[in-house]
Amino acid sequence: MSTIKSKSAASRGEPVSQPAPRRREQRRLARERVILDAAQELMEAHGYDAMTMDDLAAKAGITKPTLYQHFPSKEEIAVRAIVCRIVFAREFLASQDTELPAITRLEQFLRRMVEAKFSPGHLPIGPATRMALTPMLRAHPDYKAEFEALVTAIAEVIEQAKTEGTFRRHLPTRAAVQMMFSVLRDGDFEMMVQNGSISFSTLVDAVVEILLSGMCVPGTAGRYS
Repeated sequence: MSTIKSKSAASRGEPVSQPAPRRREQRRLARERVILDAAQELMEAHGYDAMTMDDLAAKAGITKPTLYQHFPSKEEIAVRAIVCRIVFAREFLASQDTELPAITRLEQFLRRMVEAKFSPGHLPIGPATRMALTPMLRAHPDYKAEFEALVTAIAEVIEQAKTEGTFRRHLPTRAAVQMMFSVLRDGDFEMMVQNGSISFSTLVDAVVEILLSGMCVPGTAGRYS
């Protein structure tokens, strides 16, 4: 008697349906992405403080109860938006050509981050709001994990620059990383551009040069040493 062997859908070239839990998770993540994108647009247009959950639900095309199923508060949305920015920064750093000198990679990274921070499309969360969110940020597991991953990635580039002889070896790497974050968190720079004290392009060049000049060994890195 002949034996008939059945073929799987995959072997027959047919699409394989995913388990229901996975499909639900994908839909949940896709909807959260829509919500965060809508929140970004509203905050850019009106600011964080002016954004309401009613406005956000309408912008995202969902009901307010559905919105609260994904995010329990406006503060949580702000935290997640900040986490997304950290992920973007880490992914940008990881996408760089590792064959480039470390100082070039760090210059590109800093320039991109400063431009993103002080450009018109940046995440408009003011110093007072950011200070209010700080306890929630520091306790948020996603923020802690992504922030530490970014710190580690930047520190590795700085250590490479020290090995290449362009950065001062005696400067604590972690302190250098923290100085970069401190500058990026300072809202006064943005006010300088808004009130006409300095142009956007001049500010970007100045911040990058000041940060790198303090770390470079004299005579090893062109304009930065």
